[in-house]
Amino acid sequence: MSKHKDKPTQWYPILAELLRPLLHDYYEVQINVAVGDVPREADILLLRRTSDQPTPFRGLWRHLTTWNVLEFKGPSVSARLNDLNLLIELGLGIHRRLNEEQRRQKQSPLKPAEASFWYVVRSMGGRFHGGARQRLAHLEEIEPGLWRSQVLQHLVFLVDSETFASEPDSVPLHLLLKRPLEQERELAHLVIEQPHYLEWYGSLLSMYHSNVWQEVEAMARTKDNELKIDYDVMARNVDLEKFIAKIGGKRIIELYGLKKFIKEIGMDRLVSQLSPEELKELRERLK
Repeated sequence: MSKHKDKPTQWYPILAELLRPLLHDYYEVQINVAVGDVPREADILLLRRTSDQPTPFRGLWRHLTTWNVLEFKGPSVSARLNDLNLLIELGLGIHRRLNEEQRRQKQSPLKPAEASFWYVVRSMGGRFHGGARQRLAHLEEIEPGLWRSQVLQHLVFLVDSETFASEPDSVPLHLLLKRPLEQERELAHLVIEQPHYLEWYGSLLSMYHSNVWQEVEAMARTKDNELKIDYDVMARNVDLEKFIAKIGGKRIIELYGLKKFIKEIGMDRLVSQLSPEELKELRERLK
């Protein structure tokens, strides 16, 4: 008998969803980026500058260039040196493809400095940094948790999400990490203090940081904020089978209401799912 294996969570689409409200006035966030004739499966986001206006970012995202190839590793994935090789290979391929499109549209080609490559992972150890310094010339730490280098005039950024300071720009990264309680509270305060953040990130905060969610609710009431939960975000990013198994199907039906449940699925569909024995029992009960 084959054992059922849970599908690993794909974190980069969740990060894309978290980045879109924060960046949408200045950048377009794309996923499932193809290079060459066959797409290469990778945890890749492509951020494209869409506005000439100065951005308001003062933290991590102030370093974004015109085009940004961002490889995001989930919270349980360790930093790997081979990822750097693949990121640069992929980034150069994307830059080449973008310039092919530029030429087709009779536009000027993108300069290397306009396309940067980002590697974002939960934690980078000393061994990884030692290897990265051998592969990337002049790797410099420009602030705690953020390193910068160059490859063929393309900027390369390495981001240690766990070390990078909690600040408004970094909220999307920190929402996907479990950290000590004091840092969780710091994250909750950032979400409460920033305009629109509670609306944008409240659903994910309640899902992944339930240990501080009651404090968020209390702070929201104190500030007279309307506590909005984007249930669409939850539905898109929660493993519904696990969610239902945790709560229990019976409890969900009770909460929704049995009559509403039957009306929703339809009597014909309900009856079609009954076995002959169950149908016989139903007829006996209806007599």
